[in-house]
Amino acid sequence: AQVHPCAPSTHADGIMSEWRKDPFSDRWVILAQHRATRPYDFEWEVKRRSDALCPFCAGQEHQTPTPVLVLRDTTANDTLPWHVRVVPNRYPAVNEEATSSPQSGPIPALRTPEPGIDASGVEGIGAEWPSPLLHGSIIGHHDVLIESPDHHASFAGLPRNRLELCFEAVRQRFCSYRREGRFRYGLMFKNVGPLAGASLEHPHSQLMSLAEIPLELVRQIDLIQEWDQRTGRCLGCDVLAAEQREATRILGGTKHFLAYCPYASRFPYEVRIMHRSHHHSFENAEPGEIRELSECVQHILKMLTGVLGSFSYNLILHIAPFDTNTTKHYHWYVEVFPRLTMTAGFEWGSGYFLNTMAPENAAASLRKIGRAHV
Repeated sequence: AQVHPCAPSTHADGIMSEWRKDPFSDRWVILAQHRATRPYDFEWEVKRRSDALCPFCAGQEHQTPTPVLVLRDTTANDTLPWHVRVVPNRYPAVNEEATSSPQSGPIPALRTPEPGIDASGVEGIGAEWPSPLLHGSIIGHHDVLIESPDHHASFAGLPRNRLELCFEAVRQRFCSYRREGRFRYGLMFKNVGPLAGASLEHPHSQLMSLAEIPLELVRQIDLIQEWDQRTGRCLGCDVLAAEQREATRILGGTKHFLAYCPYASRFPYEVRIMHRSHHHSFENAEPGEIRELSECVQHILKMLTGVLGSFSYNLILHIAPFDTNTTKHYHWYVEVFPRLTMTAGFEWGSGYFLNTMAPENAAASLRKIGRAHV
């Protein structure tokens, strides 16, 4: 592993803090396992509103916008008209149409109210100079994927073919976003539990299309392309090969997918699921691959539940941009990270994540519950 310029520190209990670098983000993570035993005075208590009405339950379809996609399990014995629905988000984070672009600033220009000198050194009343404060309208789609008519269902507990329907709905929506031609990226994310940012209990995910590629992904693509130029190989494929050689963080997998706790995990029990072969386009996934991905994700969630009990988590599907010029080197993947610790002042101030559990230990605990396999 690459050595950080700062030397590791040894604590009174003999446990050393250690730097590790994430090859996909170029960020350093600090493993500080001794901090897991520090004293804590506070207790978390989450209360659910007893009077809450759920707009996602069967029979409440009138409370959501008209669906853009409806899928039904053809093997089901029930008479429900749907098992998976995708509807526009009533509270979207993006706009369907743009009124201005992020490059339309500076808005507004600064103007001197009194006689003064502008940025070019010209003196006069009302002189202008560029504003560092830019703004613009962000366009895209923001959909909600309702994963079950049953309010008390869970992603981990869905029948396997229903979970396949969920990922198939994601694939179809991404294909739709791409066909529109005005979007460059699609994102699927899932927030489960209040500590992960969920506002509704009913099982659901969120899908978004964006006209701009997020800066985090731009940086990741740069790293992937730099690796390709240096080695002629895929960074994702090489990370998988390295993880399999060491084996200590491997959780198991299927014919086409491998699950592991990343070497530079940001959070305790963080898990990444990657295709064993180089695949850059989730939209082109075959039915058998969707089936295996569902199996692998579900088994990992059950392993996590076996160790952690009920827990909040985020699940994110990372795909290549829709722009075909940048997809060649990308290797799509799913990541799951339980929200067991708080991101606090050190992380916000330094940009370093503090992880109190080594991924090798996390993987060992999860393997005791059972390997992920077909």
